Amino acid sequence: MVCYSYIGALTRPSVVNSVDKSPNIDEISKVYKVNKFIRKLYPKKLKTKQKLQSLIDSAISSKDFRYIYTAKGHIFCWIIYCRIYPSYFWNVCSKKTTSRRTMAH
Repeated sequence: MVCYSYIGALTRPSVVNSVDKSPNIDEISKVYKVNKFIRKLYPKKLKTKQKLQSLIDSAISSKDFRYIYTAKGHIFCWIIYCRIYPSYFWNVCSKKTTSRRTMAH
């Protein structure tokens, strides 16, 4: 499977993979409110922005600032969800078991 993927990548007619972006994140980044929020996360200093833009331009990828910062925000939200939900679930379950124990005694 790995060899097939490697040979397929080598024999591809274009250098840049046309399906480089995740369609979900690309669609999310086009929503006006999300785009407005993501623009606030862009680097403020011109020198930093130019440096990152040159790195993006020199990469063999079709990703841009909007896509990269939307993906960062998306990953951050998932991390927060994965950290908060289990602790909330644990607290709710522990309160139910605690209340049952106090009723039995």
